[in-house]
Amino acid sequence: MSLKRAVVIDPYSKGSYHEVINYSYLYLVAEIYEETRVVCDKTAFDCWTSALLKAGLILNNIKFKNIVSCESHLKYFEGVAFFWSHFLVALKDIWYYVFSKKGEDVFYNNNLILGLWFINLISYLKKNHIYIMCHSEINILEKKNKSKSEFILLVFLKLFLQNKISPHITYFVLGDSIRNKLLSHSNKNNEHQIKYLDHSYIREKIIRKNLHFENLNKGMFKIGIPSLINYNRGLNKLLTLIDLLDPISECEIYAIGRVIADYPVEKNKLIQLNKTQNILSSTEYLNYVEQMDAMIFFVDKNDFGASGGVLEAIWNEKIIFSLDNSYIRYLFNKFGELGVIFESTEKMSSYLNGSIEDLIKDKYRFLENIERAKSKLMPQNMIEDFKNLLK
Repeated sequence: MSLKRAVVIDPYSKGSYHEVINYSYLYLVAEIYEETRVVCDKTAFDCWTSALLKAGLILNNIKFKNIVSCESHLKYFEGVAFFWSHFLVALKDIWYYVFSKKGEDVFYNNNLILGLWFINLISYLKKNHIYIMCHSEINILEKKNKSKSEFILLVFLKLFLQNKISPHITYFVLGDSIRNKLLSHSNKNNEHQIKYLDHSYIREKIIRKNLHFENLNKGMFKIGIPSLINYNRGLNKLLTLIDLLDPISECEIYAIGRVIADYPVEKNKLIQLNKTQNILSSTEYLNYVEQMDAMIFFVDKNDFGASGGVLEAIWNEKIIFSLDNSYIRYLFNKFGELGVIFESTEKMSSYLNGSIEDLIKDKYRFLENIERAKSKLMPQNMIEDFKNLLK
Protein backbone atom coordinates (compact mmCIF):
# COMPACT_ATOMS: atom_id res chain seq x y z
CA MET A 1 0.00 0.00 0.00
CA SER A 2 1.44 3.34 -1.08
CA LEU A 3 -0.71 6.34 -0.23
CA LYS A 4 -0.50 9.72 -1.88
CA ARG A 5 -0.25 12.64 0.56
CA ALA A 6 -0.05 13.26 4.28
CA VAL A 7 0.61 16.17 6.62
CA VAL A 8 2.00 15.86 10.16
CA ILE A 9 0.91 18.81 12.33
CA ASP A 10 2.66 19.58 15.64
CA PRO A 11 2.48 23.15 16.99
CA TYR A 12 3.61 22.05 20.48
CA SER A 13 6.88 20.11 20.32
CA LYS A 14 10.17 21.94 20.55
CA GLY A 15 13.67 20.51 20.46
CA SER A 16 13.88 17.03 21.95
CA TYR A 17 10.41 17.03 23.57
CA HIS A 18 8.96 13.48 23.20
CA GLU A 19 11.53 13.06 20.45
CA VAL A 20 11.64 9.26 20.19
CA ILE A 21 7.93 8.69 19.59
CA ASN A 22 7.69 11.82 17.44
CA TYR A 23 10.45 10.88 15.01
CA SER A 24 9.38 7.22 15.00
CA TYR A 25 5.85 8.36 14.08
CA LEU A 26 7.17 10.64 11.34
CA TYR A 27 9.22 7.78 9.92
CA LEU A 28 6.16 5.49 9.76
CA VAL A 29 4.07 8.14 8.00
CA ALA A 30 6.83 8.98 5.50
CA GLU A 31 7.42 5.31 4.69
CA ILE A 32 3.91 4.71 3.34
CA TYR A 33 3.03 8.07 1.77
CA GLU A 34 4.46 9.36 -1.48
CA GLU A 35 4.58 12.89 -0.08
CA THR A 36 4.61 14.01 3.56
CA ARG A 37 4.41 17.62 4.70
CA VAL A 38 5.59 18.42 8.24
CA VAL A 39 4.32 21.52 10.05
CA CYS A 40 6.23 22.09 13.30
CA ASP A 41 8.92 24.10 15.08
CA LYS A 42 12.29 23.92 13.28
CA THR A 43 14.12 22.86 16.45
CA ALA A 44 11.86 19.80 16.71
CA PHE A 45 12.14 18.95 13.01
CA ASP A 46 15.94 19.21 13.07
CA CYS A 47 16.02 16.99 16.16
CA TRP A 48 13.80 14.32 14.55
CA THR A 49 15.63 14.18 11.21
CA SER A 50 19.05 14.20 12.88
CA ALA A 51 18.07 11.39 15.27
CA LEU A 52 16.65 9.27 12.45
CA LEU A 53 19.79 9.75 10.38
CA LYS A 54 21.99 8.69 13.32
CA ALA A 55 19.77 5.62 13.73
CA GLY A 56 20.33 4.75 10.07
CA LEU A 57 16.86 5.77 8.85
CA ILE A 58 16.57 8.26 5.99
CA LEU A 59 13.52 10.31 4.94
CA ASN A 60 13.42 11.23 1.25
CA ASN A 61 9.90 12.53 0.68
CA ILE A 62 9.51 15.29 3.28
CA LYS A 63 8.43 18.90 2.82
CA PHE A 64 8.88 21.09 5.89
CA LYS A 65 7.04 24.22 7.05
CA ASN A 66 8.40 26.04 10.09
CA ILE A 67 6.02 27.38 12.76
CA VAL A 68 6.94 28.67 16.23
CA SER A 69 6.25 26.17 19.00
CA CYS A 70 3.54 26.96 21.57
CA GLU A 71 5.37 24.92 24.23
CA SER A 72 4.97 26.21 27.79
CA HIS A 73 7.55 26.05 30.54
CA LEU A 74 7.04 23.38 33.18
CA LYS A 75 7.34 25.84 36.06
CA TYR A 76 4.10 27.45 34.86
CA PHE A 77 2.32 24.09 34.73
CA GLU A 78 -0.54 25.16 36.98
CA GLY A 79 -0.69 28.73 35.76
CA VAL A 80 -2.09 30.85 32.99
CA ALA A 81 0.90 30.24 30.70
CA PHE A 82 0.23 26.49 30.62
CA PHE A 83 -3.40 26.92 29.63
CA TRP A 84 -2.58 29.73 27.19
CA SER A 85 -0.05 27.52 25.38
CA HIS A 86 -2.69 24.77 24.98
CA PHE A 87 -5.16 27.34 23.66
CA LEU A 88 -2.63 28.50 21.04
CA VAL A 89 -1.86 24.89 20.14
CA ALA A 90 -5.58 24.26 19.59
CA LEU A 91 -5.90 27.28 17.32
CA LYS A 92 -2.94 26.18 15.21
CA ASP A 93 -4.13 22.58 15.15
CA ILE A 94 -7.50 23.74 13.80
CA TRP A 95 -5.98 26.29 11.39
CA TYR A 96 -3.59 23.88 9.68
CA TYR A 97 -6.28 21.21 9.50
CA VAL A 98 -8.78 23.58 7.86
CA PHE A 99 -6.15 24.53 5.28
CA SER A 100 -4.87 21.01 4.64
CA LYS A 101 -5.08 19.92 1.02
CA LYS A 102 -8.02 18.01 -0.40
CA GLY A 103 -7.42 14.26 -0.09
CA GLU A 104 -4.48 14.77 2.26
CA ASP A 105 -4.47 12.55 5.37
CA VAL A 106 -3.84 14.56 8.55
CA PHE A 107 -1.66 13.27 11.39
CA TYR A 108 -1.25 14.81 14.84
CA ASN A 109 1.50 13.57 17.13
CA ASN A 110 0.16 15.39 20.17
CA ASN A 111 -3.12 15.22 22.03
CA LEU A 112 -4.84 18.40 20.90
CA ILE A 113 -7.32 18.43 23.78
CA LEU A 114 -8.80 21.93 23.44
CA GLY A 115 -9.21 21.53 19.69
CA LEU A 116 -10.63 18.00 19.62
CA TRP A 117 -14.34 18.84 19.69
CA PHE A 118 -14.00 21.56 17.02
CA ILE A 119 -11.91 19.38 14.68
CA ASN A 120 -14.38 16.55 15.19
CA LEU A 121 -17.21 18.86 14.09
CA ILE A 122 -15.33 20.33 11.11
CA SER A 123 -14.31 16.87 9.88
CA TYR A 124 -17.92 16.11 8.86
CA LEU A 125 -17.59 18.92 6.28
CA LYS A 126 -13.94 18.66 5.27
CA LYS A 127 -13.72 14.84 5.26
CA ASN A 128 -9.92 14.46 5.27
CA HIS A 129 -9.06 11.45 7.39
CA ILE A 130 -7.43 12.44 10.68
CA TYR A 131 -5.15 10.32 12.86
CA ILE A 132 -4.56 11.61 16.39
CA MET A 133 -1.85 10.00 18.51
CA CYS A 134 -2.22 10.31 22.28
CA HIS A 135 0.67 10.77 24.66
CA SER A 136 0.42 10.66 28.45
CA GLU A 137 -1.90 13.71 28.42
CA ILE A 138 -4.82 11.34 28.88
CA ASN A 139 -3.54 10.70 32.41
CA ILE A 140 -5.83 13.55 33.46
CA LEU A 141 -8.77 11.14 33.07
CA GLU A 142 -7.74 9.36 36.28
CA LYS A 143 -5.42 11.84 37.97
CA LYS A 144 -6.67 12.58 41.49
CA ASN A 145 -5.23 16.02 42.19
CA LYS A 146 -5.85 18.21 39.16
CA SER A 147 -4.88 21.84 38.71
CA LYS A 148 -7.51 24.29 37.43
CA SER A 149 -5.95 24.18 33.97
CA GLU A 150 -6.01 20.39 33.95
CA PHE A 151 -9.65 20.39 35.03
CA ILE A 152 -10.56 22.55 32.02
CA LEU A 153 -8.62 20.20 29.72
CA LEU A 154 -10.48 17.27 31.27
CA VAL A 155 -13.85 18.87 30.42
CA PHE A 156 -12.84 19.24 26.76
CA LEU A 157 -11.44 15.70 26.59
CA LYS A 158 -14.61 14.20 28.04
CA LEU A 159 -16.73 16.34 25.71
CA PHE A 160 -14.91 14.65 22.83
CA LEU A 161 -14.81 11.08 24.16
CA GLN A 162 -18.37 10.89 25.51
CA ASN A 163 -19.92 12.07 22.25
CA LYS A 164 -19.76 10.26 18.90
CA ILE A 165 -16.34 10.56 17.27
CA SER A 166 -16.46 11.42 13.57
CA PRO A 167 -15.98 8.47 11.18
CA HIS A 168 -13.18 10.54 9.60
CA ILE A 169 -11.12 10.43 12.84
CA THR A 170 -8.92 7.64 14.19
CA TYR A 171 -7.92 8.36 17.78
CA PHE A 172 -5.14 6.02 18.87
CA VAL A 173 -3.05 5.31 21.93
CA LEU A 174 0.29 3.57 22.44
CA GLY A 175 -0.79 0.15 23.70
CA ASP A 176 -3.81 -2.16 23.90
CA SER A 177 -4.02 -1.86 27.71
CA ILE A 178 -4.24 1.94 27.38
CA ARG A 179 -6.95 1.58 24.72
CA ASN A 180 -9.04 -0.61 27.03
CA LYS A 181 -8.76 1.97 29.79
CA LEU A 182 -9.66 4.81 27.42
CA LEU A 183 -12.73 2.93 26.14
CA SER A 184 -14.05 2.84 29.72
CA HIS A 185 -14.21 6.66 29.59
CA SER A 186 -15.71 6.84 26.11
CA ASN A 187 -19.06 6.60 24.37
CA LYS A 188 -19.68 2.92 23.56
CA ASN A 189 -20.17 3.83 19.88
CA ASN A 190 -16.53 5.01 19.58
CA GLU A 191 -14.94 1.57 19.72
CA HIS A 192 -14.06 1.54 16.01
CA GLN A 193 -12.60 5.07 16.15
CA ILE A 194 -10.32 4.36 19.13
CA LYS A 195 -7.40 2.11 18.21
CA TYR A 196 -3.87 1.38 19.38
CA LEU A 197 -0.37 1.14 17.98
CA ASP A 198 2.51 -0.07 20.12
CA HIS A 199 5.03 2.62 21.06
CA SER A 200 7.85 2.25 18.51
CA TYR A 201 11.35 2.97 19.73
CA ILE A 202 14.76 3.47 18.18
CA ARG A 203 17.79 5.51 19.13
CA GLU A 204 21.20 6.31 17.74
CA LYS A 205 23.49 3.33 17.25
CA ILE A 206 26.03 4.11 19.94
CA ILE A 207 29.54 2.68 19.78
CA ARG A 208 29.85 1.81 23.45
CA LYS A 209 33.64 1.88 23.55
CA ASN A 210 33.53 5.57 22.58
CA LEU A 211 31.55 6.49 25.68
CA HIS A 212 33.48 8.04 28.54
CA PHE A 213 32.46 6.26 31.73
CA GLU A 214 32.37 7.95 35.09
CA ASN A 215 33.55 5.42 37.66
CA LEU A 216 30.52 4.00 39.46
CA ASN A 217 30.73 1.29 42.12
CA LYS A 218 31.72 -1.81 40.13
CA GLY A 219 31.06 -4.29 42.92
CA MET A 220 27.34 -3.58 43.28
CA PHE A 221 24.21 -4.53 41.33
CA LYS A 222 23.30 -1.15 39.86
CA ILE A 223 19.64 -0.24 39.33
CA GLY A 224 18.77 2.97 37.48
CA ILE A 225 15.73 5.25 37.54
CA PRO A 226 15.70 6.54 33.93
CA SER A 227 13.25 9.44 34.19
CA LEU A 228 12.03 12.26 36.41
CA ILE A 229 10.87 11.28 39.88
CA ASN A 230 8.80 13.50 42.17
CA TYR A 231 5.83 13.21 44.53
CA ASN A 232 3.46 12.51 41.62
CA ARG A 233 5.85 10.00 40.04
CA GLY A 234 6.79 7.60 42.81
CA LEU A 235 9.15 9.52 45.09
CA ASN A 236 7.53 8.33 48.31
CA LYS A 237 7.56 4.72 47.09
CA LEU A 238 11.25 5.05 46.20
CA LEU A 239 12.10 6.38 49.66
CA THR A 240 10.11 3.56 51.28
CA LEU A 241 12.06 1.01 49.26
CA ILE A 242 15.40 2.57 50.21
CA ASP A 243 14.48 2.37 53.90
CA LEU A 244 13.58 -1.31 53.49
CA LEU A 245 16.86 -2.26 51.81
CA ASP A 246 19.32 -4.06 54.04
CA PRO A 247 22.38 -1.89 54.82
CA ILE A 248 24.54 -4.75 53.56
CA SER A 249 22.46 -5.26 50.40
CA GLU A 250 24.57 -5.52 47.27
CA CYS A 251 22.13 -3.29 45.35
CA GLU A 252 22.42 0.44 44.80
CA ILE A 253 19.79 2.64 43.15
CA TYR A 254 20.89 5.44 40.85
CA ALA A 255 18.63 8.36 39.92
CA ILE A 256 19.63 9.14 36.32
CA GLY A 257 16.74 11.54 35.82
CA ARG A 258 15.99 14.48 38.07
CA VAL A 259 14.75 14.07 41.64
CA ILE A 260 12.36 16.85 42.63
CA ALA A 261 11.45 17.10 46.32
CA ASP A 262 10.71 19.74 48.95
CA TYR A 263 13.92 18.87 50.76
CA PRO A 264 17.31 17.32 49.87
CA VAL A 265 16.97 13.57 49.48
CA GLU A 266 19.99 11.91 51.05
CA LYS A 267 19.94 8.12 51.44
CA ASN A 268 22.79 5.61 51.67
CA LYS A 269 21.50 3.34 48.92
CA LEU A 270 20.30 6.16 46.64
CA ILE A 271 22.84 7.94 44.44
CA GLN A 272 21.71 10.99 42.48
CA LEU A 273 23.66 11.18 39.25
CA ASN A 274 21.94 14.36 38.10
CA LYS A 275 21.93 17.09 40.75
CA THR A 276 21.73 20.03 38.31
CA GLN A 277 17.92 19.86 37.83
CA ASN A 278 18.62 20.11 34.10
CA ILE A 279 18.13 17.35 31.55
CA LEU A 280 21.36 15.42 30.97
CA SER A 281 22.94 15.45 27.53
CA SER A 282 22.46 12.27 25.49
CA THR A 283 26.11 11.33 26.03
CA GLU A 284 25.91 11.73 29.82
CA TYR A 285 22.61 9.89 29.93
CA LEU A 286 23.93 6.96 27.89
CA ASN A 287 27.09 6.84 30.00
CA TYR A 288 24.98 6.16 33.06
CA VAL A 289 22.38 3.90 31.44
CA GLU A 290 25.05 1.65 29.97
CA GLN A 291 26.47 0.95 33.44
CA MET A 292 23.15 -0.13 34.93
CA ASP A 293 22.21 -3.77 35.40
CA ALA A 294 18.47 -3.01 35.60
CA MET A 295 15.94 -0.19 35.51
CA ILE A 296 13.31 0.38 38.20
CA PHE A 297 9.85 2.00 38.06
CA PHE A 298 7.43 3.24 40.71
CA VAL A 299 4.53 4.38 38.50
CA ASP A 300 0.92 3.95 39.66
CA LYS A 301 -1.03 0.94 38.38
CA ASN A 302 -3.11 2.88 35.85
CA ASP A 303 -0.54 5.52 34.90
CA PHE A 304 -0.64 5.89 31.09
CA GLY A 305 2.76 7.60 31.03
CA ALA A 306 4.98 4.64 31.93
CA SER A 307 6.03 3.90 28.35
CA GLY A 308 9.05 6.16 27.76
CA GLY A 309 11.31 4.93 30.55
CA VAL A 310 10.30 1.30 30.10
CA LEU A 311 11.10 1.39 26.39
CA GLU A 312 14.41 3.07 27.20
CA ALA A 313 15.19 0.06 29.39
CA ILE A 314 14.24 -2.35 26.57
CA TRP A 315 16.28 -0.45 23.98
CA ASN A 316 19.35 -0.58 26.24
CA GLU A 317 18.66 -4.24 27.10
CA LYS A 318 18.23 -3.67 30.84
CA ILE A 319 15.88 -5.82 32.89
CA ILE A 320 12.83 -4.14 34.39
CA PHE A 321 11.86 -4.03 38.06
CA SER A 322 8.49 -2.37 38.59
CA LEU A 323 5.53 -2.04 40.87
CA ASP A 324 2.37 -3.30 39.17
CA ASN A 325 1.39 -1.12 36.21
CA SER A 326 -1.12 -2.02 33.48
CA TYR A 327 1.11 -0.88 30.60
CA ILE A 328 4.21 -2.68 31.86
CA ARG A 329 2.17 -5.82 32.51
CA TYR A 330 0.82 -5.53 28.95
CA LEU A 331 4.39 -5.58 27.58
CA PHE A 332 5.24 -8.60 29.75
CA ASN A 333 2.16 -10.44 28.47
CA LYS A 334 3.03 -9.61 24.86
CA PHE A 335 6.78 -10.33 24.83
CA GLY A 336 7.29 -12.56 27.86
CA GLU A 337 8.85 -11.62 31.19
CA LEU A 338 11.17 -8.64 30.78
CA GLY A 339 12.05 -8.55 34.48
CA VAL A 340 9.98 -8.71 37.64
CA ILE A 341 6.69 -6.99 38.57
CA PHE A 342 6.06 -6.60 42.31
CA GLU A 343 2.81 -6.13 44.21
CA SER A 344 4.41 -3.88 46.85
CA THR A 345 7.62 -2.12 47.84
CA GLU A 346 7.98 -4.71 50.61
CA LYS A 347 8.11 -7.58 48.11
CA MET A 348 10.42 -5.56 45.89
CA SER A 349 12.83 -4.98 48.79
CA SER A 350 12.79 -8.68 49.75
CA TYR A 351 13.83 -9.58 46.21
CA LEU A 352 16.56 -6.92 46.06
CA ASN A 353 17.93 -7.98 49.43
CA GLY A 354 18.80 -11.36 47.89
CA SER A 355 22.28 -12.34 46.76
CA ILE A 356 23.95 -10.54 43.89
CA GLU A 357 24.53 -13.93 42.22
CA ASP A 358 20.76 -14.54 41.99
CA LEU A 359 20.20 -11.03 40.63
CA ILE A 360 22.81 -11.54 37.93
CA LYS A 361 21.24 -14.88 36.94
CA ASP A 362 17.90 -13.10 36.45
CA LYS A 363 19.63 -10.39 34.44
CA TYR A 364 20.53 -12.97 31.78
CA ARG A 365 17.37 -15.06 32.17
CA PHE A 366 15.20 -12.24 30.77
CA LEU A 367 17.60 -11.10 28.03
CA GLU A 368 16.10 -13.12 25.15
CA ASN A 369 12.63 -11.64 25.71
CA ILE A 370 14.08 -8.13 25.95
CA GLU A 371 15.95 -8.56 22.67
CA ARG A 372 12.76 -9.77 20.96
CA ALA A 373 10.76 -6.81 22.26
CA LYS A 374 13.49 -4.39 21.18
CA SER A 375 13.47 -5.75 17.63
CA LYS A 376 9.68 -5.81 17.31
CA LEU A 377 9.30 -2.20 18.52
CA MET A 378 11.75 -0.67 16.05
CA PRO A 379 9.75 1.55 13.66
CA GLN A 380 11.06 -0.20 10.54
CA ASN A 381 9.56 -3.42 11.93
CA MET A 382 6.18 -1.82 12.66
CA ILE A 383 5.25 -0.62 9.20
CA GLU A 384 2.65 -3.36 8.67
CA ASP A 385 1.08 -2.63 12.07
CA PHE A 386 0.88 1.04 11.10
CA LYS A 387 -0.73 0.21 7.75
CA ASN A 388 -3.37 -1.83 9.57
CA LEU A 389 -4.13 1.20 11.76
CA LEU A 390 -4.94 3.22 8.63
CA LYS A 391 -7.50 0.75 7.27
